[in-house]
Amino acid sequence: MLPEAQVRAAIDLRARRPRYLDERDLPWVDSLLEVYRAHAGGRRAELDDALRCFLPGLPSVERARRVVSVIDRFVISRVGATVDPRSIRARLFEARDPSESRTAVVERAARSLGLTVPDVERMLFADFARERCVEALRDELGAPDVVSLANLALVQGLVARSDHLRMRARSGARDLVRHTRLVGLMHVVARDQDHEDGFVVDVSGPFALFRSTRIYARALASLVPRLAWCRSFHLEAHARIGASAVAVQVREGDPIRPSRRPAPFDSKLESRFARDFAREAKEYELLREPAAIEVGAHLVFPDFSIVHRADPTRRGLVEIVGFYTPDYLERKLAIVRDERLSRLVLCIDDSLGVTDEDLPKDTRVVRFRKKVPVADVIAAIERSPSR
Repeated sequence: MLPEAQVRAAIDLRARRPRYLDERDLPWVDSLLEVYRAHAGGRRAELDDALRCFLPGLPSVERARRVVSVIDRFVISRVGATVDPRSIRARLFEARDPSESRTAVVERAARSLGLTVPDVERMLFADFARERCVEALRDELGAPDVVSLANLALVQGLVARSDHLRMRARSGARDLVRHTRLVGLMHVVARDQDHEDGFVVDVSGPFALFRSTRIYARALASLVPRLAWCRSFHLEAHARIGASAVAVQVREGDPIRPSRRPAPFDSKLESRFARDFAREAKEYELLREPAAIEVGAHLVFPDFSIVHRADPTRRGLVEIVGFYTPDYLERKLAIVRDERLSRLVLCIDDSLGVTDEDLPKDTRVVRFRKKVPVADVIAAIERSPSR
């Protein structure tokens, strides 16, 4: 997470926009990487001294510090000692005679450990951060990667210091909302009234809590690279930058590094069901991630939509419940009661112990163990009322 001072310096408060790095920064970022590579194998203290001399000569020290924060994530350091420095320190101070000189103590400790005096002096504090040996950076880490990651880190640092986020987009709702729930963020999702195919997700930030937490801030920051996959995305972060409260805008086209492409299925259960369905039910079409359904003030995202190829009135929705908590199940079943989900088939893992009494009356249920039976799902859909 970028320090607050770096985030504050990288926000244009008047324009309410981040100040991103771009192609013009690539040459000096490449030179900065060379400083790191030139000190591979040396002590971290030597690298830090070199950076202090190098940074003042760059076009923007503020931008350079932001890049250093990113490069440091890739720096691996190790303890350059053949004997645990803690053991050396313990040997030096155990039963020491106050009248004994430092030189004599070191010589005695060296003999007992089978080391030379220079070895003891070199390894004594080798586990301290500045004394650790710096390994070489990965060869494939280049200036374009660092610039991209620095821009992502800036936006993540911004949202992590927000009391409210509003995200708009016209695709990718399911993955974004699923991740929001997975990491435990307080949120509300609704249809975007300005765009028929759009959605809006409002998320409470850590500064909206009675006590802001670093864990919640990190969870919030994890949304940013997923949002970058969404079409026409727009993020408004109501952030506290120093003494100022400002709504900073981030939008499609900004140089934000996306996460790995979202997986086509949320679980192995869903993946196997889709594979089995394609083999066993060729007269039906299976659609992954159908359009969201409005239920009250919420949007519901069924796992699948199934439509008969020759008769579109023979259709239904499928939700696979492979795990649940009591609160999750209660919310799920409350939604199932809505008439707009009368075609929904709930596939429930038998191992969860959900009884018929737990379910709303007339709920279409397919119970399964290990795999969802395609034939039973089709039969349940065929029992659904026509519209």
